Amino acid sequence: MEIFKNKEVLDIEYIPTEEMLLYRGKEQDQLRRVFKNISSVPNHLVCYGFTGTGKTCLTKFLMKKYIHQKDNERLLYINTCSYPTELQALS
Repeated sequence: MEIFKNKEVLDIEYIPTEEMLLYRGKEQDQLRRVFKNISSVPNHLVCYGFTGTGKTCLTKFLMKKYIHQKDNERLLYINTCSYPTELQALS
């Protein structure tokens, strides 16, 4: 007997389809604007909020979508929970 239909969705590296990102229209629009306005000058974006609200999921989804639109730019995702200091995160 299996409890989960698809265990893949529980993986930290899982990126959902657009149909699975429910009730995130406002947040998607805000992140899309940021990604579209990234220039050649180094920029950064900090997403913060309560645990389990979908920050990582939505950010990774939009990054994946954005990467295919701009070949000459590179996006980097860093989860700073793994790095207790700013120096460790930057290095």
